[in-house]
Amino acid sequence: MKILRTFALSLVMSLCGIMTANATELSDGEIIYSYNNTGSSVYYGTGKKENYDVAIHLTGADLVGTTVTKVILPFEGIASVSNVKVWLSKELTLETIDGKKTNVPDIQTQDVDFTTGTIEVTLSTPYTIDADGVYVGYSFNIDELNDYSAFPVAVCSATDEGGFYIHSSRTYRSWMSIVSQIGDLAMEVVLDNVPSDAAGVTVPESIDVQGNRDNTVEMTVLNHGYNGVSSFEYTYTVGGTTTTNTVDLGDNALAARYNVSTTVNIPLPEFSVSGAYPLNVKITKVNGTDNTDPTAEATATVNVFDVLPTHRAVLEEYTGTWCGNCPRGFVALEVMNRLYPDDFIAISYHNSDPMEIMAISLYPNDVSGFPAGYLDRAYEADPYYGFTNSGFGIETAWKEVCEQIAAPADIDVTATLSDDAKYVNIDASTIFAADYTAADYKIEFVLLADSLQGTGNSWMQSNYYAGGSLGTFSEPEFQQFMTGSAYVSGLKYNDVIIATTRLTNEDVALPSTITAATYMDTSYTFDLSTAISTSGENLVQDVNNLRVVALLIDNATGAIANANKAKVINTTGIKGITTTSPADGNAEFYDVNGRRHSSAFKGLNIIKTSNGKVIKFMRK
Repeated sequence: MKILRTFALSLVMSLCGIMTANATELSDGEIIYSYNNTGSSVYYGTGKKENYDVAIHLTGADLVGTTVTKVILPFEGIASVSNVKVWLSKELTLETIDGKKTNVPDIQTQDVDFTTGTIEVTLSTPYTIDADGVYVGYSFNIDELNDYSAFPVAVCSATDEGGFYIHSSRTYRSWMSIVSQIGDLAMEVVLDNVPSDAAGVTVPESIDVQGNRDNTVEMTVLNHGYNGVSSFEYTYTVGGTTTTNTVDLGDNALAARYNVSTTVNIPLPEFSVSGAYPLNVKITKVNGTDNTDPTAEATATVNVFDVLPTHRAVLEEYTGTWCGNCPRGFVALEVMNRLYPDDFIAISYHNSDPMEIMAISLYPNDVSGFPAGYLDRAYEADPYYGFTNSGFGIETAWKEVCEQIAAPADIDVTATLSDDAKYVNIDASTIFAADYTAADYKIEFVLLADSLQGTGNSWMQSNYYAGGSLGTFSEPEFQQFMTGSAYVSGLKYNDVIIATTRLTNEDVALPSTITAATYMDTSYTFDLSTAISTSGENLVQDVNNLRVVALLIDNATGAIANANKAKVINTTGIKGITTTSPADGNAEFYDVNGRRHSSAFKGLNIIKTSNGKVIKFMRK
């Protein structure tokens, strides 16, 4: 999977207009096809006086035989536009005419009388879609540049393949798909010869589940009929068993717009044997009528594993107290730790301030400016904006990486402070989901400090957000910067890296031959006297505010494959610790983070015996 960032640059998007669902009157057999099924849009443009050609691609077995009869163009509030045309084409091509690259549709072109607002264009020659599909587009010239004509193209938040192609006379000199950067076009197309009751279905091509437990598969049902979908019946076959279910959508019925969708969780049987199982899903009836849609059936493979790792993506943030834009990274880490205290992992690298422990040249990623961030050392992401250029996007970006990138293994970690408070002893257990004969992984251990603070100018955070000068931000953690001065004092810095095995070349290599569902134990000890800044100051201000992170590193790519974190336990502050494990076969073993283990493990065990007694046991 390739995750893309969106940059505005000179191509700007404006919230200058909102488009609502069109009120076009439709007859039986007609339906509106649009990527804008939420009814709202924003306007996008290059900010230049130029000519635009934009299009969407209608293709797929479900569309074959339907007829394009009308095209509906959104120009809400936009004037200074001329030479508007609607067109259809098999291919997107350009020819040089009078020295200019010009769009040359190969099916039909129709002139349009421009009026500001929504323009409904009835095609003089309706067009029936065949197996090759069709590009439906419109063209226009910007005659005068103003606040509205600088943003003349209505787009929506969907990002479907084929949803936005563009060519323009000055900026996009060739046809380009910009769905991933901007979104889909909000134009609408009226289709005729559509069945009354029909629906398509999609499921992920590959579904990973863990054996010996209940699992579900999410299927998506898409309306393809002019009556919409109020109920449907489906069958699915997996593991040699076929099941039929009926779903009544009730108040959540799908509207009569093409590809409006809903999702349903299909319950899977409890698999006792790992392996690959074929899955077949079919929508058999829609609104009680037999479903003849050509996309009514979908197949997938269900991959059953003895172990299914949970991916905990790591955000590495690069910051400094001197950096006036860096408060947004500070806020983002605080918010994400509040929202996802168990699974969110952050490592904050400080530069040219009292918390710096390495030069920029030693960072695991290339950093050219501050603040900066990377997820899993593979995906560049602003620590606040994520993959976007506005809003609190890091939450969405982090979830994308967690959910869409499969982790090869799970990793658990525990850490305890030595009795003399001079060392942190770490134990990690890694368990892979599959066998490997030529694995190339290692464990990097990182020591973090929370609540770091100090006095003096070097500890004061430069703040460009004072007085709301860079806009308003809704997170409560941002208020201290918006209402603060140009320098904010008294901050407590969390997730600060104060030591790592990467700098001392002490990462722990894992075996090249790995057996699935088998724990591999590794350990490491940090000497706290070596946790010093580049200026020679020890960064262990309070041993009770230390945490460790275990990073599973893929040596082939340098990326973080998975990770976990644990608070450093100061056993001198915990009463009732025993070094003798209870001889109770029915005992339950938990770590300090509440995760259950099959037996006693290195570090502090919280043991619940069969008679309800709780014992704290330290295994050395």
